[in-house]
Amino acid sequence: MIALTGVVLAGCGAGTTPVPRTYDSARALIESVAGHSGTGSGPGAPVHYRDTGFGALVYNPGTPNAFTAYVTATRDVTVQPSSAASVRVISAGTPEFGTATDRAHWQAAGRPALDSGLATGQVMADPAGQFSFLPQVKALTYQQAAALPTTPAGVLAVVRADSTSSPDVAPPATLLLRQFGFLLAIAPLSPAGRSAAWRALLLVPGVRLCGTATDLAGRTGQGLCADGDGYEVEMLVDPAAGAMLEVRKSLTQRSVMYPGAAPGKVVEVDTFLPG
Repeated sequence: MIALTGVVLAGCGAGTTPVPRTYDSARALIESVAGHSGTGSGPGAPVHYRDTGFGALVYNPGTPNAFTAYVTATRDVTVQPSSAASVRVISAGTPEFGTATDRAHWQAAGRPALDSGLATGQVMADPAGQFSFLPQVKALTYQQAAALPTTPAGVLAVVRADSTSSPDVAPPATLLLRQFGFLLAIAPLSPAGRSAAWRALLLVPGVRLCGTATDLAGRTGQGLCADGDGYEVEMLVDPAAGAMLEVRKSLTQRSVMYPGAAPGKVVEVDTFLPG
């Protein structure tokens, strides 16, 4: 995946999607979504999606004058079956401080330029074999995604292996949920692989329902959440469409990774729409 240093990006659109029913358990929601074909590209065709979102730029981490700014940007992404990709920046927002303390620390640091490394109209490319449908740790190429196992345990084994740098280190549920969010939103899965990927969420410890919410595009969905390591990760799902709308990460406790951010602060968002 193309490296976007310092900022996590995500998609923007318009309109709201009503949620037609509520569910009494994470299992009921997951089984409902897994039971139909849902959305997303199937194997063989290029993947095209729009990814708009929100993320953090952290300066001087670990120092008394550390500060954080946040930025929103939108990208249009096309991925070929070779796992080559073209990424066009549709809009790149201006970084903004999260708190008055962040601004004061920026001033104390000499008012350095705040730069996300992105510019509207910028085009980036990944060569063949380089684009990953998982955002962290190890790459999952187009062909690997298309060839995922068709059992929940098999899909989980692949995602778990790609979510850690050592087989002796178990990835936290928060990371796994984020990985599955990207996989289900943008990967070229077969119908059987997509159904198995949804049901693999039933095997991730601690996944629970966490109410309804609205994504950056104004669509309403139902949340599946997991907590751990000072974070909560939420996947926002449209059950009627069988679609994964958004992945967001918020703090459950203060973190040196996000200076100045209080518990409850949303620090990363990825919202996905068709291209």
